[in-house]
Amino acid sequence: MTGGVEYGYERKLAALWAETLGVPVERIRRGDNFFEIGGTSRAAARLVVALERRLSVAEFARTPTLAQMADLLERRGADAGQRK
Repeated sequence: MTGGVEYGYERKLAALWAETLGVPVERIRRGDNFFEIGGTSRAAARLVVALERRLSVAEFARTPTLAQMADLLERRGADAGQRK
């Protein structure tokens, strides 16, 4: 499935995007840009809170696609696990 959500971080993030945007999760693709599919700055702020502030609003704006954001969050999760 081209462009489909592929793995754990992407799936979790896609579910949060769908909930925040009020769309079916099946409509969220890896290459989707949050702001181009209906996301607003207010929705981005809500999503940052839902992600327990693991990224800032500025980082959110720099990594607006699902794949980019999932990659950043995955790397952060791996980094946190190495520090324990």
